[in-house]
Amino acid sequence: MADLVDRRALALTIDHGATAPLYGFIPDGLPGADPVLRSITGDGHGQPDITAAEAELDQADVARPLTLTLTLVPELNPPGTLAEYRALAAQLELGGLFQVDIDEVDAADFAAKRPKAAFQAYPGSWSPDGTDPATYRMPYQLGDAQLGSHYATPSALELLAAPITRADPAKRSADVRMIQRRLADDMPVVPLVQSAQLAVTADGVTGVRFDGSFTLRFGSLRMP
Repeated sequence: MADLVDRRALALTIDHGATAPLYGFIPDGLPGADPVLRSITGDGHGQPDITAAEAELDQADVARPLTLTLTLVPELNPPGTLAEYRALAAQLELGGLFQVDIDEVDAADFAAKRPKAAFQAYPGSWSPDGTDPATYRMPYQLGDAQLGSHYATPSALELLAAPITRADPAKRSADVRMIQRRLADDMPVVPLVQSAQLAVTADGVTGVRFDGSFTLRFGSLRMP
């Protein structure tokens, strides 16, 4: 899947530029962010590559087309998720490697069946509590409790816990980059896009900035 996804197309045509392609497990702009998937998936430059996907399926000895069901929960997912899913399905079906269906379920059914690994793929998103990348690291540590991905590789979980005990910010960032390289080996999720926080002002207004908790403080604004 990661070799076939066109993140730029999703961000520009489906999200109309309100999102940006995400090639790592920590969003761009946070300490330790690393677009690790840009060089190791697709064409190696951030674009999809059918030949690379074919090679992965051949190596895994998987028959083609591979049947995949993308599960959508309208009660929980943002309104644009269905359009994004349709675009994603079209990308995956290019070259005949995947046959993709989109299935809608209600929230109660999803909550009951997700712990039993009843769904092949479903959307997920989360927002940071602050500028610490721990918000994006913790879901993998919590595993089934939050992502429901049944991801429990011992060596990876050990790496995920390492930054907690680091006092040096540079070492924490190095740990986070190493974690992302390890996650890229296992690919428990496929990152697609990251959202942007936007502030719109009149001409001449200065002091527009978000603080460490991503809150826009009106006290810093200055009129012309």
